[in-house]
Amino acid sequence: MQVIELTPQAKEKMINLLNAQTGKYSYIRLGTRTKGCAGVSYKVEFGDMVEMGDELIEIDGLKILIDNKSLIYLIGLRVDFKETELESGFVFENPNKKGECGCGESFFV
Repeated sequence: MQVIELTPQAKEKMINLLNAQTGKYSYIRLGTRTKGCAGVSYKVEFGDMVEMGDELIEIDGLKILIDNKSLIYLIGLRVDFKETELESGFVFENPNKKGECGCGESFFV
């Protein structure tokens, strides 16, 4: 089992975001942070180096870093990218999630 799964749309968006940085960053850093009324939210950032405790996942050449504190929340995570006329963004389907706040900004396990 792979730690995370990316849809083709999510992978393409992450690659495009990295390429737009003109070589400044080599990695997508996927993790969690304490935020929102349910306690935990997702974060997607750029990374320029592997830090101690990071899990490096490579999906078709795309290098993704997950810090060891976030890893337990993200095992089995499916990431998609949706775009509509009103909004666009990454969509997270997490089998570990037990519930979320009313607005969907944060979750708990």
